[in-house]
Amino acid sequence: MPAAFCGIAGFRPTTGRYSTHGCVPISPLFDQVGPHARKVADLALFDSVAANDWQKLEAAPLKGVRLGVVRDYWFSDLDPEVMRLTELALARLEEAGAQIVDTQLPGLAPLIELTTDVVQNHDVRVALAHYLKEYGAGVDFATLVSRASPDIQRVFRSDVLPGGANFVTEPVYAAARDRHLPALRRLYQDYFARAQVTAMVFPTTLVAAPKIGEEDRLAAGDRSLPFDVAVARNIAPGSTAGLPGLVLPAGLTRGGLPVSIEFDAPAGQDRALLALGLNLELALGALPAPKI
Repeated sequence: MPAAFCGIAGFRPTTGRYSTHGCVPISPLFDQVGPHARKVADLALFDSVAANDWQKLEAAPLKGVRLGVVRDYWFSDLDPEVMRLTELALARLEEAGAQIVDTQLPGLAPLIELTTDVVQNHDVRVALAHYLKEYGAGVDFATLVSRASPDIQRVFRSDVLPGGANFVTEPVYAAARDRHLPALRRLYQDYFARAQVTAMVFPTTLVAAPKIGEEDRLAAGDRSLPFDVAVARNIAPGSTAGLPGLVLPAGLTRGGLPVSIEFDAPAGQDRALLALGLNLELALGALPAPKI
């Protein structure tokens, strides 16, 4: 989301590709360092250093590359400006030789419902407490939560802390970790094999960047969406499944705010996705620098 809202390039590697030691944690099942840069070549350089992977990166041609689109999940409830700019970006990719292929991914939404928040809300109270102790932060978990902003405190009281309405029990967590998460990964593996696409492409967020203080509901055209849905729904599946994802600017809204699209590839295809990204960014074009 930071890359999407700032009009720059961002990269989420396959989960486990980089060390996360020293990073503030949420869950060891999902956490991964995500570099941001102005250009894909800089992301690739970061990847080489962080993963000690020095395979030569040559720009992969777009001609004939199949990019999958799943409209019934990632393209629903979009703000009209996000939809307009996404469709224009897809058209530019087609003009550059890529094939935009309409595909299906049945069963995705229920698996995300059973995994993403369940794992995060269970693991954060354990992982964060351990982190604070390991690094001698001088505050414990309870103190840290008490100093958090009101919106974070509300989420922790309802979803993370014992006694909350949505507190994750151990049996529910075990099912998410041992059954639903492996099923989600298999779903993606089957999808890429069946659809024969190099990557899937979709708008990174449902809205352009909101104003500071808008942490409740956001407008998407004539619809009102919860904040977490508007900004995080589209990135949740790939992140939860541990896939590499590349975020690139798609254009500016009529109000001057950046909109981006994301490309998710099969797990382990990090260098191939970055190589493709070198030409994807050329086809999409650069955003003008903001006026300061």
